[in-house]
Amino acid sequence: MGEEVKLDFSKKIKRDILNILKTKQNANEFVEFIHFLSNETFSTDKFDVFAAVTEKYGDKRPGWFDSLQKNLPKDLDIKYVRECLNGLEMVVDGAEIVKIEMPFVPSNSFINDLYKLLGQSKTGGASKGKFLIDVEVNESLIGGAKIYVGGKYINLTLNQMILSYLETNDAIKRYL
Repeated sequence: MGEEVKLDFSKKIKRDILNILKTKQNANEFVEFIHFLSNETFSTDKFDVFAAVTEKYGDKRPGWFDSLQKNLPKDLDIKYVRECLNGLEMVVDGAEIVKIEMPFVPSNSFINDLYKLLGQSKTGGASKGKFLIDVEVNESLIGGAKIYVGGKYINLTLNQMILSYLETNDAIKRYL
């Protein structure tokens, strides 16, 4: 495999990996997977990523592996695999964490929409495409969410919206 192809693959997958993973939980699973693959590359002269993944996960491969598989060239050498794995781990480790506290466990489509929205937000504080979402379920919240990003705290709960409305419109004083 030529150096140009290796570099193109490396740049492309590094650019896309956080968009593929989206959540801190998926990133943790991914880093665990990288460590598994790194260990596998030291135990053999010929490395088969697909066989190693099948051995570890069977039919229940993580969803992000399919995206990774599409970008993997078929003729990988072990040295290149290690370089890519180390590079991908550094990308994941360097990602900013956007913590979201919400009253329910979000669906994958909700996470996808939220990731897209936070990536487009100019005031959100998250670096576009360089963040992961860390979801914490807080059943005591009544609607909405609390977001912690870039040193900022944004309270978007229903309770906060009502309090803000009452303070802004001085609604209580008008009726007294």
